[in-house]
Amino acid sequence: MNTPAPPVKPDAILNLLRQYGLLKPKWVFTFLVLLLLYSTVGPWVARNYGLELPGITATQPADHGHGAAPEKSTASPASPETTGLHPPLVIPDSPSADESPEPVRGVLKPLGRDVYQSTAGLIYRPGSEEGHRIDHIMHHARDDLDKPVHGVFDGDKEQILMVIDEAWQIARKNGPPQVRLEEQGDRTTYTVMMNRQIGFKGGQAGQRQRNPALKRIKLVLEGHDVITAYPTE
Repeated sequence: MNTPAPPVKPDAILNLLRQYGLLKPKWVFTFLVLLLLYSTVGPWVARNYGLELPGITATQPADHGHGAAPEKSTASPASPETTGLHPPLVIPDSPSADESPEPVRGVLKPLGRDVYQSTAGLIYRPGSEEGHRIDHIMHHARDDLDKPVHGVFDGDKEQILMVIDEAWQIARKNGPPQVRLEEQGDRTTYTVMMNRQIGFKGGQAGQRQRNPALKRIKLVLEGHDVITAYPTE
């Protein structure tokens, strides 16, 4: 492979011509003609015969700080939004004064002696063998193997009262198939599908079946008075 010849600089040629006294007009004219022929024929020879001929280049004066100032970039600096290094701070909208948070279900408000009203409007009064309807419902917060079947709630007292309030709100808004209704005298029984586990099947049958999960709640009311509530199949 041929190594390209270094370019011939005009300054070197002029120095050589001065040295041999060839700067007379006739020699200058002859040199210019030859230079023109070389610049015209040289590329053709290199292209057709594959020869690397020396080129003619002009020397570029060194920049000592007096040249034109480098062109400044007009591009704007990258912003945090475009680089992704520091994502913009997103401030969530604060609720307006007209928007009040939804009240917590299951919170009991005393109405009188041992009478309480829940957030959803259910009334808990004294009654049942346990002495109070709340105590009767809390019997379903734990398993009872003395009973053939016993629905057991998940969670503590506060969570159980919240689930009962939620079931009552669903029963008031929705109908079948999510809510089944049975009336017997003054009592109304609502069986409400909660679409999630709220407890498990306990008692002797539940133990034999390894306590399957229950997603329905049976709510028995007299008006707004709670008689009982427990998970069911």
